[in-house]
Amino acid sequence: MNLSKKQQNFVKRYIETGNASQSYKDSYDVDLKRPYNSIARDACILLKNPKVSQVIKKAKKELEDTFFEDIRITKKYVTEGILKNIKGAEAKFDYAVSLKGYAMLAQLYDLNDDKKNDRMIINEKENIALLENLKKRIVDVTPDSPKPC
Repeated sequence: MNLSKKQQNFVKRYIETGNASQSYKDSYDVDLKRPYNSIARDACILLKNPKVSQVIKKAKKELEDTFFEDIRITKKYVTEGILKNIKGAEAKFDYAVSLKGYAMLAQLYDLNDDKKNDRMIINEKENIALLENLKKRIVDVTPDSPKPC
């Protein structure tokens, strides 16, 4: 897309700031006495210019793609972290923390078929039974997880 130098500067500033009026002021020779609403109107008109809006959309998409490539967090990554914490908690016999980890995995994999259990107060024996049940269900759906013996 062929944009004028001022339009290119506007796009660059708009991507950086998200402020169309300020980007317009920075890119065009604007009289300092000019009313703000006049600048805002012209900035809005420029944003609606098909060439300008297409370049802005493309630049935002490229920026977003680059950003998400850098911080890609997958379900597998989250699962591995939670499982690591669960294993550590179980080694310390900290079933409350372990159960919380399994509950997080159950939520991540949408395994909570009994919503009323979210509010129940359960004793230690029920806690361990629930933990074992969740552990079996989690192992069945998590990617690349070893199957229980």
